[in-house]
Amino acid sequence: MIVSSRLHRENLVASMISGRKDKAAPEEAARSPWRSVAALLLAAVLGFWWWQWHQAQQRAPLAGPAHQEQQHEDKDDD
Repeated sequence: MIVSSRLHRENLVASMISGRKDKAAPEEAARSPWRSVAALLLAAVLGFWWWQWHQAQQRAPLAGPAHQEQQHEDKDDD
């Protein structure tokens, strides 16, 4: 960062703290966000979460009262 500050002859640390760059030209400004990439990423994350939830529901052991009664019937206290 020090080398870059010297090469560009500007104080990059001050720009990082204040969020403003004095010598910046309008064409050097940050471009608009990529909404399509953000939407695709959001869809991928939500799809992965749904798939994980769906897989967990299929693998979950039965824990309801019917399952507990079956466990008690299987035990033999003799």
